Amino acid sequence: MKFRNKLMIIMVGMALLSNGVLVAVTTFQSRTLLLNEIRSKVLSIASTTASQVDPEIHERIRTEDDIDGDDYARLEALFRRIRDANRREDTNVRFVYTLRPIPGRTGVYEYVVDAEERGSPDKSKVGEEHQPKERQRLIPLDREEVQIGSDAYGTFLSATSPIRDKSGVAVALLGVDLNIEDVLARTNQLWIVGLGGMAMAGGVGAFLALVLSRRVSKVLEQLVVVVRRVGEGDYDVKAPDDGEDEFSQLGKALNYMVPQIREGMKLKDSLALAMEVQQSLLPSEPPQVNGLEIAGRSIYCDETGGDYFDFLDLSNVSRDRVAIAVGDVTGHGIAAALLMTTARALLRGHAAQGGSLAQLITHMNRHLAVDCKAGRFMTMYYLVIDSETRELRWVSAGHDPAIAYNPSTDVFVELAGSDIPMGLDPDWQYTEFERSGWIDGQIIVIGTDGIWETRDAKGRMFGKTGLREIIRANSRRSCAEIAKAITDTLSRYRQGKSQEDDVTLVVFRFVPRRAEEQVADTTQAELVQVVGDPVPGGPDQPVA
Repeated sequence: MKFRNKLMIIMVGMALLSNGVLVAVTTFQSRTLLLNEIRSKVLSIASTTASQVDPEIHERIRTEDDIDGDDYARLEALFRRIRDANRREDTNVRFVYTLRPIPGRTGVYEYVVDAEERGSPDKSKVGEEHQPKERQRLIPLDREEVQIGSDAYGTFLSATSPIRDKSGVAVALLGVDLNIEDVLARTNQLWIVGLGGMAMAGGVGAFLALVLSRRVSKVLEQLVVVVRRVGEGDYDVKAPDDGEDEFSQLGKALNYMVPQIREGMKLKDSLALAMEVQQSLLPSEPPQVNGLEIAGRSIYCDETGGDYFDFLDLSNVSRDRVAIAVGDVTGHGIAAALLMTTARALLRGHAAQGGSLAQLITHMNRHLAVDCKAGRFMTMYYLVIDSETRELRWVSAGHDPAIAYNPSTDVFVELAGSDIPMGLDPDWQYTEFERSGWIDGQIIVIGTDGIWETRDAKGRMFGKTGLREIIRANSRRSCAEIAKAITDTLSRYRQGKSQEDDVTLVVFRFVPRRAEEQVADTTQAELVQVVGDPVPGGPDQPVA
């Protein structure tokens, strides 16, 4: 259903409801006031008439034979005058009569004098028991009372007032019955008038609702068209905004918002392009190196990120040599991506030249320290593997240690460094570490802090213990499967919570070399004893 029709129904309904309530309340109040006024009048008639009745004369009327006596005639004439004088539109008195209590029967009376024409079919006889009308209570003798009741002659408002003797004791009752059917009919006319007014109000409400709904729906339809066209990519459309009402204000807000949306879409397109470019900078597949199995994964929490991993072929420097770089720029987004791209270019531009790893990272740090703004830096773990000699050389620029696992002994070893992140101090001299004697099956994992700092819905971090458990449980699987098991476990651990940091890792394993190129493996005892020594000229400190 259209808004216009809904608005019309609501307005007409409100008009009818409000007028209905008004008519009901007005009619009820009018009827109540009218009845209260009539109650007061008829009670006044009963009280005045009772004061004019001589209790001794009334007491002498005892039987039906007394109807022909002077006492009865005198009281009947009085009652008729009272009755006839009050047969008006507002107080249509029908009966004036007296009642005497029947001894031994509380609240039960008998008729004495009834001001009706003789021979009238509704004339009560002297001594005839008085029956309370329908809905009437027992009438008290010693106080005035007004009640409404119905009988075969109609609906009456009956007022009674005590007739008292000289000592003030109530000996009888004076009753006045007033026909209120005409009064009720007058109140019913209020309903008719009110219903007519309600119908007129409903008609006026319908007309106003039609005019207003057309005015409102026309503007809304124009705004809907504008929003639809914006959704289709038309950012030049304009909403009607002439005027000062709410719809004009909404139009102005839309006209202000659309250019912002256009700029946001441009930014989104730029981010999508940046993501595409950055993703293309990551290795599409691992290098094929004799004696090594390698895999890498990187999952960004935004379109672009500051995490980085790369594989560099160094076979021109030495046979079967490959370098692995894993970096993490503070923060994420465009700024982090730009710094990461700069670091990648510097690394790729100088890695193939050979020489000391410490000199390479020191050279990179001097350039990055110039480009980095205050508070922004980059950690990097740069590792060179010689699969023929089974030797590892690395520099850790403030990065977390690589984790090495030997499935045959179920031993974990961390390959740590001792240097600060790049971009903080341009004069820092980095240190290179080395370690040899690796055997087939040993697994090394290099990752970023987005792995162990992943939090669940309650804010608890995943931790490195959990990472080691995944490596241990999947040690017989391929490196690619180990990397996927780690990222899948992190996704489940978040329990639907959004990823807060980039996740990057590289997993590699020593495997048997081809038969013609195999070299002797180092014994397990040698592996346990080797702790790694800095290259000559570096600080003499063990690897953690």
